[in-house]
Amino acid sequence: MLPESNSRQYRSSKLQAWRLNTFNSLENFVSGIINKLSILAVLAIAQPHCAIAETHNVLVRDNFFSPGDLLINPSDTVVWMSDSNENCGGGGYGDCPEHAVTADEFSLSSNSPSNSFSFSQVVSNAGETVDHSEVQKKPGKGFNTFMNGRITALSEEAIFQINAGLNDAWVSADASLQGLIFTVYEDLGLFFLSWFTFDFLPPDTGVTAVFGAADQRWVSGLGAYSGDSVTINVELTSGGLFNASDPMATQEGNYGTITIVFINCNEAMLTYEFPLAELSGQMTLTRAVPDNVALCEALAPRPSCTRADPDISHGLDNPPIIDGATIPVSEVFDGGPGPDGIPPVESPRFTQDLDSIKLDPAELVVGVKVGDDIRAYPHNILNWHEVVNDQFTMDSLPERATLNYCPLTGSAMLWKSFMEPGDRTFGTSGLLYNSNLIMYDRATRSFWSQMLEQSITGPEITRIPDRLQVVETSWRTWKAMYPETLLMTEETGFSRDYDAYPYGSYRKDRKLLFPANNLDDDRLHRKERVLGINVGSSSKVYPISNFSTNVEVLNDTVGDMQVVVAGSSGLNFGVVYNRELEDCTVLNFEAVQNSLPVVMQDNEGNEWDVFGTAVSGARTGQQLQKTNSYLSYWFAWTAFFPGADIHQ
Repeated sequence: MLPESNSRQYRSSKLQAWRLNTFNSLENFVSGIINKLSILAVLAIAQPHCAIAETHNVLVRDNFFSPGDLLINPSDTVVWMSDSNENCGGGGYGDCPEHAVTADEFSLSSNSPSNSFSFSQVVSNAGETVDHSEVQKKPGKGFNTFMNGRITALSEEAIFQINAGLNDAWVSADASLQGLIFTVYEDLGLFFLSWFTFDFLPPDTGVTAVFGAADQRWVSGLGAYSGDSVTINVELTSGGLFNASDPMATQEGNYGTITIVFINCNEAMLTYEFPLAELSGQMTLTRAVPDNVALCEALAPRPSCTRADPDISHGLDNPPIIDGATIPVSEVFDGGPGPDGIPPVESPRFTQDLDSIKLDPAELVVGVKVGDDIRAYPHNILNWHEVVNDQFTMDSLPERATLNYCPLTGSAMLWKSFMEPGDRTFGTSGLLYNSNLIMYDRATRSFWSQMLEQSITGPEITRIPDRLQVVETSWRTWKAMYPETLLMTEETGFSRDYDAYPYGSYRKDRKLLFPANNLDDDRLHRKERVLGINVGSSSKVYPISNFSTNVEVLNDTVGDMQVVVAGSSGLNFGVVYNRELEDCTVLNFEAVQNSLPVVMQDNEGNEWDVFGTAVSGARTGQQLQKTNSYLSYWFAWTAFFPGADIHQ
């Protein structure tokens, strides 16, 4: 039967007329209302399918709120009011006890108690508010009883969107052996329901039906839905005969309203108001069989969200151009050799016979993994050449890329070439800014700041290259991560003593060979290797020496970005990625030991490698977003990005 009415005394000849002897088929009924679709479709199209602020009334009755458990959206208004139909002690609602409403945590509170009570509140924020009346509240009792109530405002991200995956049979534990049929017409924005239920009171003794039962009822309707909810003016069908069109069944319009709010693909809240019968209430619905839940979830649009993405550059996206440059020309210094005086490697050679190469296990290398291409570029070669113009396979096509390393600032990057057509390679200019490498592209002769990762003068001024992730670590660690790696050999075409470091004690002492800004920031040793990241106006560094000897993982926030940092002082590496996914899921990570290249596992059980790729679990193949980050010496980072925070 229908859930308990608020009045058990109502009975009239009208109820007798509602008794049904037969049913028309659902097909005949739908064909009878289908001519309404065009009109309703126009109304539906005229209304955007988005959450609109609504007003919800809560009746304050003698001993309970109705409804006591209310589901709303942020910005909706809730109005608590005395029920004018309540009859307490025979004298109307004026003889009812005085009431008031207060939230348990006092986020809302009405005026002094009154027996002609009315109070409204706009619910601005998502969350749950438990409310009560101080007059009659009995703690520990359920909602809908003893003046206890609950208001649940869904967050914008949680608001469900009605879709055709809801087409199914639905039932309620509050109304056994009843059922509802839902049909969503997505193209029209319309929602059809049929509720197969019973009369509120049993039929008179002796009243029988030949087919079915005299107390059976069929309530149905069609209405426009919006977001997660639909309100329908329903009709009662009666008067027909089984499997016959004569006499034709009739539909009693304006029988009442049914509002359904979907919480998810398998749960909904139905509220009914049938004024003529003085019937009102609320019930929770679930599917009769959950087989179609997966279809509904697949059809449900992802909630709109905005994650914090990396800026397109480390500095200003559109820096001012003065004297044809984006940096102070007076702070650019000639490093001595002219253009390509430090010769780039144009056709690097690699070997996979790692045993034949006598490279110190502690020697630093720049590790690269682009698709199936896994390569290591030793510092002892890069110290002499700084630029390597190489080629990788990207999306099954050969693609030029330039690996660049500045030994004076200890910074390495990999840029994807974009000069097409023309010479898609870079050279060394012989110039320095903040003691850092300035390159030039051979197609346009524009100059590029390595640590700003931006063109600073020339035809390509302010352009930013496509950047690829690198992992700078020891040769020992890289081999453990990727034993199948290729290693760049000393067959560069140039005669250099690759066993010798060309700058003496530079890597260890505090001396600089060329000027740099902000040298008075001595919070760290000038040559301390730090992993730095820029997010908007926020800049932060993670000293490699501060990491644990084993892999350490930090879940951190820089600016408005949720990041994950993985590093190790013993393994000598550090990387940082955006841990917020494209769908705004924020993952939390912990370290994984002795499983290189896997370095971390998220709270969902997925494992991720040092390049931010999921290699096991449900997210296998997904990629964490690259950030504006790289390793460098402390003096260089603070010269370019003064005031950076230091993770302790």
